[in-house]
Amino acid sequence: MNGKIYGISDATYIPKLDINLSSKNAMLHYKSLPKQFDNINIDLKIENTTGIVEDTKISLNPFSFNLAKDQFSGSALFRDLTENLKADIT
Repeated sequence: MNGKIYGISDATYIPKLDINLSSKNAMLHYKSLPKQFDNINIDLKIENTTGIVEDTKISLNPFSFNLAKDQFSGSALFRDLTENLKADIT
């Protein structure tokens, strides 16, 4: 994970964001769950260059994981978070 959060926060603006999170071949297991998640791969980016909430973009491209013998994968892009959320999920 790396990134920057900078700027002001008031009634109009949020801090500007440039955050990246990447995970390759991770594993997650809780004792209360019968199976573990493994081969977790995530590439997440959160970006806002203006300080206006509406301009925030969240990109999860791609992600994948295994649960038992099942594999899940996809991608997602979220924009216009406050008024008219736009999501492109595959």
